[in-house]
Amino acid sequence: MKTLLLHGALADYTQLVPLSNTLGADFIALNLPGHGEFSISNLNDILIPQLTEFVENYILENQLSQVNIVGYSLGGYIALNLAHKNPSLVNKIITLGTIIHWDNEVFARESKMLNPAFLHEKVPAFVQMLSTKHKTHWKTILHQTYEMLDDIKNNQYLSPQCLKQICNQVLLIVGDKDSSAGVEATQHASIHLSKAQIVILENTPHVFEKVNQDVLANHIYSFINND
Repeated sequence: MKTLLLHGALADYTQLVPLSNTLGADFIALNLPGHGEFSISNLNDILIPQLTEFVENYILENQLSQVNIVGYSLGGYIALNLAHKNPSLVNKIITLGTIIHWDNEVFARESKMLNPAFLHEKVPAFVQMLSTKHKTHWKTILHQTYEMLDDIKNNQYLSPQCLKQICNQVLLIVGDKDSSAGVEATQHASIHLSKAQIVILENTPHVFEKVNQDVLANHIYSFINND
């Protein structure tokens, strides 16, 4: 059985290649539209419905059956949205550091990191990473991501009502120092999922590159292979 790995916002598939190499050949890191090697045609390219449809089409076109999906941050949101939209395509879901509930406060907190001038001043190394991954359109990626987060806030694709309709087994992983997804918010979201488990990683922030990859891989492998 194949497992798809979905990266976070502002990243690309290379973020998850080391993890897929650790887990094995059945774990495939996808590159989402509008990120990395993909050219951008319009703002709709990276809204949640379009990203979800991209993953859905990948599964159908490659004739995959009951795939597992591991999603970091944005990737986890897409995985859950696909399970809500087309549950027959998905087996188990694992999210890492995924913000499920979006309101004005969460949007304001997360979107402030999408201002190019702010990033240039405060985290120039992050700007360098963005320009390396996304070349000359990294500022466009920031703008499109802002529009995507605003769209999530306005449409609430994973409202409590939607979560209650997801019948897949779900493992919600969150770091105890994750100031984005948050332990409490993740626990609250789990209440609405009928088959959810939670793992809290010790001394772990939101940034994927600071997550202990061996520990993460063990949790993924154990959850997927546990009947």
